[in-house]
Amino acid sequence: MSIEAMKQALEALEGLVDLAHEAGFPCDRAEATITSLRQAIEQAEKQKPFAYLDPGLGAFYWAREYPDGPPPGFEPVYLAGSNKRWVGLTQGDERECLAAGVDNGWRGVMEATEAKLKEKNT
Repeated sequence: MSIEAMKQALEALEGLVDLAHEAGFPCDRAEATITSLRQAIEQAEKQKPFAYLDPGLGAFYWAREYPDGPPPGFEPVYLAGSNKRWVGLTQGDERECLAAGVDNGWRGVMEATEAKLKEKNT
C-alpha cells in the first residue's frame, strides 16, 4: 500500500470515528487502528521506495535516485517489513537467461531474467 493510500485510509477512518463519537458509539478498536496506521505511515516515510509504479503503463521501475524527484505520475512503492531475503541468480540461471537471447536478442535476455527472478522471489 502506498503512503498516499494509507493517508487516505487514515483520513477516512478518522472521519468515521468522529461521527461515531458524536453518535455516542465507542471506538476503541478503530482508535487503536488509527494509531497503528499513523505509525505505519511514519515508518514508511522514513524508507526509500522499493520501486516506482507508472500507472499509465501499469509497469514498475526499480527505485533509483531521482535528484529532482520521480517522473510525474510515478507512485513510490514500499516493502512492508518483509523478512524475506532476496534470491539472486546462480551461474546456471545466468546461462539460461543468456541462452534466451540467442533467438530473441537483448529482449529475450531481459524477459528471461525477469521471469527467473520473479520465480525465485515470489
